[in-house]
Amino acid sequence: MIERRQALNGSLPHRVVRSRPLPAPETKVMTEFDAGSGERAVSTTMAFAVLLRGLLRDKNLGQRIVPIIPDEARTFGLDALFKEVKIYAPLGQLYEPVDSKLMLSYTEAKDGQILEEASPRRAPWRTSPRRAPPTPHGDNP
Repeated sequence: MIERRQALNGSLPHRVVRSRPLPAPETKVMTEFDAGSGERAVSTTMAFAVLLRGLLRDKNLGQRIVPIIPDEARTFGLDALFKEVKIYAPLGQLYEPVDSKLMLSYTEAKDGQILEEASPRRAPWRTSPRRAPPTPHGDNP
């Protein structure tokens, strides 16, 4: 046992970290905010949506960002991301959404980057591993 500890450089294991720091986002992502909003009133949610869109478009960072949004994304102004970044769905888009003709339609894809979480009050089985989805004959116990 003593030989094994010496081979492992002591009794406590140590982790070798080989990661590299992430690059800073491109300056154009932040310069949009330098001038402020001027006369236009902007909510923090709207400013966040603009910042998130800029970060997602960044060629160095964009693929590393995975927004987790509520199913009320339209309320928060995040629906602009649907067409551009798409919502992750392991089987892709299996239906035609009611807003498919709109410019900012709900778009799911196998390569989507957004994770969408359902509100527990609307679909408790999507957020709780203990509950199964309801059957056509009623709720599962």
